[in-house]
Amino acid sequence: MPRLVQQLVLVQQLVQQLAQQLAQQLAPVLREAWRRVRLA
Repeated sequence: MPRLVQQLVLVQQLVQQLAQQLAQQLAPVLREAWRRVRLA
């Protein structure tokens, strides 16, 4: 049982890291898109 909990924690950390990376990569794109939408 404890091993399962450890795996869940590891998966959660990986997901958080991936989410942060995605957010960093997408932030400029979303900002640019938002700017174009407001200008249009």
